Amino acid sequence: MNTSVARVAALYDIHGNLPALEAVLEQVREAAVDHIVVGGDVLPGPMARETMQCLLNLPFPVDFIYGNGEVAVLEHLAGRTPARVPEQYRPAIQWPEDFATRYILQPPSAAEMLDLFTRASI
Repeated sequence: MNTSVARVAALYDIHGNLPALEAVLEQVREAAVDHIVVGGDVLPGPMARETMQCLLNLPFPVDFIYGNGEVAVLEHLAGRTPARVPEQYRPAIQWPEDFATRYILQPPSAAEMLDLFTRASI
């Protein structure tokens, strides 16, 4: 029987906080992690574009599971009003569309965004 063990880091609720992500990634590197699973809510946040770029440029596999933040952004990208987001928080959901369409997705589409945030299985 061949048993292989992979070191997996699970990161949750990043919310566009790049300085905190960078601090955690330093610990991930020190722990010699083989794979990262991002368990939702990369979006929205103050540095969402930079945070996504950081995660997408890591030198090891990263899988994304969408959280309620991504669900709300995807609803907005599809032209629907995110029903579970109170009106006073909707501007935070709307601006990730701008960063997603201008900085990450070429060409931009909700389908590509959905493909990125899939249900991961390891």
